[in-house]
Amino acid sequence: MVTHPIQIEEIQSDLDGIAVSPQLLRKLQQMISDCKTNPDEIRDMIRMD
Repeated sequence: MVTHPIQIEEIQSDLDGIAVSPQLLRKLQQMISDCKTNPDEIRDMIRMD
């Protein structure tokens, strides 16, 4: 479990080059910023795209 919110800047280099729809990107940013989000939920959201 994540003990603090992950900042998008921390994973920016991993995200460069990935084509993501604007709607999905907003949702992912919200999920990543919420320390209560289960990492599996983030993975599943990415897989949907």
